Amino acid sequence: MKEKIIAKRYAEGFLRHIKTTIGFEQGLNELFELKTVLRENPELKDFLENQSIGSEKKAALLDTVLHDVFSDDLRNFTTLLIEKSRIHQLIDVIDYCRTTYAHGEAQDALITTTYPLDLDVLQHIKQTFEKKVNRKLNMYVELDPNLLGGVKVMIGHTLFDGSVQGKLDKLRNKLHALQLQ
Repeated sequence: MKEKIIAKRYAEGFLRHIKTTIGFEQGLNELFELKTVLRENPELKDFLENQSIGSEKKAALLDTVLHDVFSDDLRNFTTLLIEKSRIHQLIDVIDYCRTTYAHGEAQDALITTTYPLDLDVLQHIKQTFEKKVNRKLNMYVELDPNLLGGVKVMIGHTLFDGSVQGKLDKLRNKLHALQLQ
């Protein structure tokens, strides 16, 4: 779990930086292309992850290999990972970016409800959650007749449960906790 958190932090830092330099889309594309290069050249990946080789040699080789193909930003980012002994997490960083930003800066959100919602209500939910997660959202609606009422919103791997069933479950858990004391 700790490794995933670290990969997320490096990925988000890199993406924040490239928004002001080469642009978000180009930065994502370069990351994805770099993963292809590493997959097609496993000896390069092994070289970078070899702990007996110094960071200067790794950075020099990467700079030579990536010089004409990738931006300075990506080369500097990979050098940073080498210097911080985090190059082994490069694939995790790229995979995080791929799953989180597959649709660019927008993220998919699934609203689950028992009945169809008015367009105004959907727009209000979208605006509320865009502010909450600080991202544009692509909203999808799923009807679930088993839901007692309210809505559930799933954004990425995070569930915001505003359903009646979810509130009843929370109340049940609190009552169980009180009984145990």
